[in-house]
Amino acid sequence: KAPQAIGACMARVRDPEPRVREAALRALRPHQSPGIKQAVLDSLGDAAPRVRQEALRYLAIYRDPTQLNVMEAHLLSAELGRVEEPELRAWLLAFAMVGRGQAVPLLRKLILKEVTLAGDHPNLDGLLITALKRTQSDGGKRVLTEAIRARPELEAISQSVSQQSKEG
Repeated sequence: KAPQAIGACMARVRDPEPRVREAALRALRPHQSPGIKQAVLDSLGDAAPRVRQEALRYLAIYRDPTQLNVMEAHLLSAELGRVEEPELRAWLLAFAMVGRGQAVPLLRKLILKEVTLAGDHPNLDGLLITALKRTQSDGGKRVLTEAIRARPELEAISQSVSQQSKEG
């Protein structure tokens, strides 16, 4: 936690080895500074999914709504079409946790299929329902109710998501 350790971690965020970059971001998680925030934001574009996911964890912990536009742009980018489900889940949950009520408008458009994400994501509805619930907002609850009325097949998915969250 000494400044030297933070400096060493900051240097390792750009290491050629993805596991080292991921570990450096994890070690930086308890700390906040403009330099660390920039390193985290830069890591959202890392070539390694595990590094991007660690950067998303950092953003979800500190819930800085000034980063919501950056996150939304990534969610709507063509790059998202190439990610696997665990990373897509990380993106959607981080977006929901950071944005809370501010995340609801985009999540609404996605669940109602007014906007689509790049790529084929078979479990997208379940991930979106989970994200709406994670906003912990009245708006998220209203949108989920609206979505189930508009798309009745979402009721079973919502129940499954609720059951899974109860089971841990």
